[in-house]
Amino acid sequence: MSSETKPQDEEAPPTRKTQFQPTRETQSPPTLETSSSPTPHENPAESSYKVATEEIALGSAETSGGVSNLWGLSEKLDSWQVSSLPQDKVYFALQGNVFEAALSAIKAHLDASDGTVRGGWILTEVDHWDIERERIVVLTDCKIISVKYDFIHGLVEELKRISLNPAYDYTYGDFKYPNTYFYTRTGKGLRLEWDKSVQLGFFDRWNPMSNKCAYTMFCSHILVRKGFVQEPHLSIVNFMPELEKVLQEMQAKTQPPEGASNTSPIPFEIKKADIVLDTRLGLSAMVHNQSSLGFSKKRGVVDW
Repeated sequence: MSSETKPQDEEAPPTRKTQFQPTRETQSPPTLETSSSPTPHENPAESSYKVATEEIALGSAETSGGVSNLWGLSEKLDSWQVSSLPQDKVYFALQGNVFEAALSAIKAHLDASDGTVRGGWILTEVDHWDIERERIVVLTDCKIISVKYDFIHGLVEELKRISLNPAYDYTYGDFKYPNTYFYTRTGKGLRLEWDKSVQLGFFDRWNPMSNKCAYTMFCSHILVRKGFVQEPHLSIVNFMPELEKVLQEMQAKTQPPEGASNTSPIPFEIKKADIVLDTRLGLSAMVHNQSSLGFSKKRGVVDW
């Protein structure tokens, strides 16, 4: 008896599902475009404050001397705000007659006790956390007035008045970071301290919003430090001779004490020395400063 065997259906080999592997695009770091604007006529009174070209921080190289370029983070912070405009067109402070309109608005908030206005600059104010903020600095014959100004809406938001006195401590020099691991700033700056007896406590020292510091610091606008523009009203180099002139005039008006010899006083000079910043880590300063969060600029969808 013959048995018939049914042919078994041949099973097709299982298909192998291949998962799509997206290719990773490597993004090259942004290239630095430097403008070649003509050098203004040099005032002999400002020659002592001129800095060499190689001392100006260019782009992310501004953080040389530290490891703020760790893992390419500084380039990522610079490139996340995409704009096809030149750098000098991105910042609202350089658009049209914004600066002239801002000075007019600020003068309307001043009174007789503020003195006569000697000039105005758009500089960078640095706080005790090494955080940079764009400020209009108005110099009078008795005060420095640091103004928080809304360049987008044309509003004066805050005025900080600092009385001048030749007896205060004025230091002009390079920024030095002996203890910082992430962010460092190159270039010149001014440190003005009006009360050396004030020492910040633990909570004020670690509070970025504390206003109990008895000193302030200024440096050039970020566009000058990165080499994009050479506008005089954006540079600390052009601010320093005017400040020194005001202080010399104040000292000359000071009457000698009764019974003192009639010898002429020594002309006032601002101390030239390094500005040492006691920043322990610098991570928050790197994130804030490298992305220019303290400056009014075009940022794509939302401007601030």
